[in-house]
Amino acid sequence: MIRYFRASVAILSLLLAACGGGTSTSYSTNVTNFTVTPGDTQAVITWDSHPGQYYDLYYKKGANVTQSDFDDLKVSITSPYTLINLTNQTQYAFILTATNSGGVAGPPTPVVTAIPGSTGTGLSWTINSPLSAAALRGVASGGNTLIAVGTSATIYSAQYSPTSTGGITPWGPVITLPSGFASTLTSVVYDGTHFVALGYNGSVITSSDSVTWKTATAVNAGQVLNGSIAYGNGTYVVVGAGGYIATNNTGSSNPGTTNPSSTISEIITGAWVPQTSGTVRDLYSVAYVNGDFIAVGAQGTLLTSHDGITWISRNTGTGNDLWQAAYGAGTYVAVGNSGTIISSADSATWTKQANSPTTKALYAIYFGGNDTFVAAGEAGTIAYSTSGADGSWTLTSAGTHDLYDITGNGVFVAVGAAGATVSGR
Repeated sequence: MIRYFRASVAILSLLLAACGGGTSTSYSTNVTNFTVTPGDTQAVITWDSHPGQYYDLYYKKGANVTQSDFDDLKVSITSPYTLINLTNQTQYAFILTATNSGGVAGPPTPVVTAIPGSTGTGLSWTINSPLSAAALRGVASGGNTLIAVGTSATIYSAQYSPTSTGGITPWGPVITLPSGFASTLTSVVYDGTHFVALGYNGSVITSSDSVTWKTATAVNAGQVLNGSIAYGNGTYVVVGAGGYIATNNTGSSNPGTTNPSSTISEIITGAWVPQTSGTVRDLYSVAYVNGDFIAVGAQGTLLTSHDGITWISRNTGTGNDLWQAAYGAGTYVAVGNSGTIISSADSATWTKQANSPTTKALYAIYFGGNDTFVAAGEAGTIAYSTSGADGSWTLTSAGTHDLYDITGNGVFVAVGAAGATVSGR
């Protein structure tokens, strides 16, 4: 019926033009300035529209849509167009086509994706089956891939998948590790080309494909490290027990062996350099955020550094252990024991928030997803905020296991005790 109507209009237009009864303006059927702005259960679609042209919108849940593979079609719409009844925290893909008054259809626009939602509200958490009895200590994402690491050289991988339950594919174990490697892994980071995992004893392994892992230069701590690793501005930084900090900048610019059959890593081929931290307190984690490294640890310890070499101790206003820090929405936030949340506008002056939503330990924090801070911790505790400000946190939960680390890319993923993994969107 739609095509018949358009064809009739086209014939009538031609007849009028032949009789001198009107004039017409020709426009290209290539759609320009096609944008999708997500909102709460909706998206606003805009483009450059022209009279006498008809516009059809194709959309589908996920990362791709075509004119032959779509969930729904809206025909003859006008700009701006508000598409309603979408599912919050779910990715959608959109294309738009134009048909002129002569019935000639143009090519579809490139795919545009968007995730509707009232940012930071209504996060829905999926509790996945435990991966193993091993505790998962760290998780990181690179591109579309997730890596979780834990005790006894445990490594699992998964993929982000907007159409899968919980927003990720089922986890699978990594099967190719360096011969004899059995260290507990405490942390993992993605540097843009490789995943890099840190061992309890200072061992380091890397992978460029998330499947095959190779041995890199170990951290010569001379002690139990039991800390974490971060990467930023060409430098790897590790922190650990007794205020230990070391750096390494022999990354992708010094690739070492490129033999795919080699068991030696392509990166981190040079020695780690110990740095002066100025503290003997245990450091539990380090993060590279907003151009600076932030290390946190026992008894409210917080250190900042621009280069990983020179560190400055900051007053945090708390004596509680701090476990992780993050940055977003113009605010630095760190979390710790007894529901401690501290924040800063400049990473130098920190204030303990008086209105934490919980007294349980918060072990991890990440800023991402739909521009949201999410903190995870003891007994599945979850707290989230779009601003990180005092009094802005909403409390929820995801399971009953302690959650030790969290990452996100449209979907938040946390891991923890007894192989626990949860995902929220």
